[in-house]
Amino acid sequence: MWLAVDAAGGAVRAWPVGGDGNAGEARDASDLAEAVMAFGEKPGCAVIDGAAVSLTVACPAGTPELSAAVKESQELGVPCHFLPMLSAPDQTPVAVARALGALAQLQAERPTAARHLVCIVDARATWVHAEGGRFARLSCRPIAAALQQALGRPEAAQAGATDEDDDVGFERGLSLTEASGDPGDAISQALARAAAGDWRGGALGAALAGALIGADAAKGLRLGRLGGPLGLVGDGLLAQRYAVALGRFGVAVRRLQPRAAFIRGCQTLAAARGLIPAKP
Repeated sequence: MWLAVDAAGGAVRAWPVGGDGNAGEARDASDLAEAVMAFGEKPGCAVIDGAAVSLTVACPAGTPELSAAVKESQELGVPCHFLPMLSAPDQTPVAVARALGALAQLQAERPTAARHLVCIVDARATWVHAEGGRFARLSCRPIAAALQQALGRPEAAQAGATDEDDDVGFERGLSLTEASGDPGDAISQALARAAAGDWRGGALGAALAGALIGADAAKGLRLGRLGGPLGLVGDGLLAQRYAVALGRFGVAVRRLQPRAAFIRGCQTLAAARGLIPAKP
């Protein structure tokens, strides 16, 4: 048994992975030391993604460069392999496992496609464009923080704006961005409708979300042409909103679960390094 450990964002979550490549139930931990010992038996090794001590690899990069940048440590009592972070100019480095796992899944489904685009949605939206199996371009935006900032504007607060699952309001926001091409202008238009008494509460909040997500999706798609469906990694309302926005732009979307993408990414890079057997 080995561990796939997600240390991105401060929280730590570990999955035990058996020799058949299947992962068990995750456990949360306060730090890496607790995660390594969380399952009552000593793992053969721990593959750790998103840790602060990870090295950084700049795009363009593929499995050879990423594998070579895995950092080794025995400090926690078991062999620990820290996966590198992926970086690009003017972008904060991002954890690589989910992007790598999503790319592996897309390549398995469409092996002849030369280009792939992956969007990973959590509190941020991370867009990774791959060419020839290598990560070529990267873009990352804190979409959840941007939405909270829009909801906190005085005009929005006065209209009682809240972030609610309102399909009609979200589609209205998408339409505003689609028409103007400028999220700032779209937000101004939505707030003007609020000032006129037309949009309030959850309808206004969803419209603001539509304006921001529509603009981000359009920008992400400009990273490069697709060789097949876009791989969307995420669950919850924010990821669903991205799926709606991308469908509005006529993009085929392949929904991928974060857990499955994470485990597969850890397996892909660790196996390439020879740390664990390749998945049967």
